[in-house]
Amino acid sequence: MGANPYHNQHIDEFADCVDASLYELQQHYDSIILQQQEQIEQLMERVAALEQKLSPTPFQLELMITKDNLKKLRNTIMGAFRK
Repeated sequence: MGANPYHNQHIDEFADCVDASLYELQQHYDSIILQQQEQIEQLMERVAALEQKLSPTPFQLELMITKDNLKKLRNTIMGAFRK
């Protein structure tokens, strides 16, 4: 094309540079996605371990309604959420 004998060579070199740049970008983003995937898997393992630790525990309450019993009920319920 045209009078430049190196025209095709320049196009090939440019195409190679673009390919190399795209490859580097893909490697970069692949590594980010891989890190995120590993973090998600670690979080899933931690959640599974926490779920195994949190077995349902029975509540023991007195049925007489008094101020003290209501405080015990409140403390028991709030304590279950804090474990």
